[in-house]
Amino acid sequence: MGNTVHVITVPRANYKPGDIINVSDNLKLYYSNSDKYYKLFESQPKKLLSQIIVYGLQKVGSFIWYDDNAQYWFNHLRKSILSILYKYPESIIIATGSPFQACYQTMKVCEEINYKKYILDFQDPWSIDPYRTYPFNWMKKNVDRFESKTLLKSKNNIYVTTGLKNRMERLNQNSIVIENGHDFIEPIKNKKNTPDKKNKFIYLGTLANGRDIIFINFLNKIIIEKNLIFDLDVFGRCSRLFTNWVRNSKNININISFKDPIQRNEISFISQKYKYGLQLNSEDYPYLVSTKVYEYPALGLPVLSVNGGGEVEKIIKKNKIGISLNTKKTKDFNLKNIFFELDSTKMDDLNDFSIECSWLSRAHQINSYLIDTF
Repeated sequence: MGNTVHVITVPRANYKPGDIINVSDNLKLYYSNSDKYYKLFESQPKKLLSQIIVYGLQKVGSFIWYDDNAQYWFNHLRKSILSILYKYPESIIIATGSPFQACYQTMKVCEEINYKKYILDFQDPWSIDPYRTYPFNWMKKNVDRFESKTLLKSKNNIYVTTGLKNRMERLNQNSIVIENGHDFIEPIKNKKNTPDKKNKFIYLGTLANGRDIIFINFLNKIIIEKNLIFDLDVFGRCSRLFTNWVRNSKNININISFKDPIQRNEISFISQKYKYGLQLNSEDYPYLVSTKVYEYPALGLPVLSVNGGGEVEKIIKKNKIGISLNTKKTKDFNLKNIFFELDSTKMDDLNDFSIECSWLSRAHQINSYLIDTF
């Protein structure tokens, strides 16, 4: 789209601080210096004594840099930002995703030099995240302060869902919602229903952090006729809670298999063996939506979403890409009805949603926002 993008990150693998990688004419990658302490989180010593020492130092560090590891990245981030602004004084600065301190520190740098052309992009909850715990109350109060100060100062923010925006929003902001998307080049059309994938589900992603609880709740409520099977292959990390539940389940009509992890470039091929995509949303995150909601339709798979209500319900119903089942509202679920509703999903609706949610489409949204804002 004619923009040049400069990406600042910390070095890993074969790169070192100060390296600048020209990925293309329009994309440059800057490896910033990182704090020596950060390297402890990256190192994996082989000897037991070294492992114990590193583990101990990491624990000590978690009390000092309790929010996230970008807390001690500030000085290096500041130098990188100022260096790029010196060469390209009209740049628009975007701090994105987690760690959240990258957003906070970017805001601090820009406010120090009175630079208004910056945007903060929030992909996850910050202080309200139920899975982020702190040993002492003063730490939590400081995190609340970091977030409040950040959102008070930053006038241009991007949120990944409307629900997250409503949770974090402050008054008088030029903020917008740009949802997640997918990186599959084009939707898969006219998939053939071969016998080996009849009524079979695929699950891609992590089955933990509340997703396991809501899925177990669903499976305990499911009604399956004798001639039907809930057949699911899981590709991803699973909690011990869920694997134990599967091991101890007495329901012979539930067939859940755990598969080896697969590479990103294998997903399109493997997904063709399945008829439906399973998506799980934790009750703890009603304001977030798993990326699988966007990816399954691009793979030609109607979505079965099991959730506790919230943002995901609205997206599925509005775009007609599958069905949403709220375990908090329903006493039981009939598998025969689930199959019927999923089979009623139109391929055209999946394709339309896939095009709308491609990263190219999202890039156009961001580009328009930048043009209108600056």
